[in-house]
Amino acid sequence: MTQNHASMIINLIKKDFSFVIILLLVFSTSSLMFIVYVQTTHPLKDTILFMLPLWYFTAVIVKMCYIEDKYSTSTFLKSLPVSKKLLVLEKFILSQILLLIGIVETVIMYLFFPTAIFPLNLSQILLEIAYVELYFGSYLYVFFRFTYFTAKLPQNLIIGTWFCLYMNRITFDSLTIPLYYAILIFIASLGSVYLFMKLSIKHMR
Repeated sequence: MTQNHASMIINLIKKDFSFVIILLLVFSTSSLMFIVYVQTTHPLKDTILFMLPLWYFTAVIVKMCYIEDKYSTSTFLKSLPVSKKLLVLEKFILSQILLLIGIVETVIMYLFFPTAIFPLNLSQILLEIAYVELYFGSYLYVFFRFTYFTAKLPQNLIIGTWFCLYMNRITFDSLTIPLYYAILIFIASLGSVYLFMKLSIKHMR
């Protein structure tokens, strides 16, 4: 990636944040309240690394996908001197930034509550992050390949699967898997994101 391409991606990311700044502030406040509420004995305490990136992803990327899916916006973007590859790269890079923000926020908040025990071990952390990666990658691929509304299918499927497992008391903190396999699953999830990104560039409508 050239310096010019990197500069364009940074500007595209700034553009996305500028469009959703108020919504992002609302979701940021809500995420902080969520951590404070669930970080002790709440049944959802093991979903923090899933829920927080999900909220940020919804506030920024899902909202921008909705805006950019409109015909006038899509036509305008295609008229800019920005390649399809950069438009796709920007969203995938931004999704990883939002994931990192959610993880860092979780760690910082638990440092503020030293008496609260973090509910996940390393294997479970990697599995939860891998699940988030699958969600982000599949959503963006379906959006770029089809439409915003079609992208709701993997979104609803992955969240619905998590909800069904949760209702059956199959939670992230109940999973016991050797660290070696958790690492392999995590690496596979990163590979799937990369594959989704390459396919998005190739098949972008």
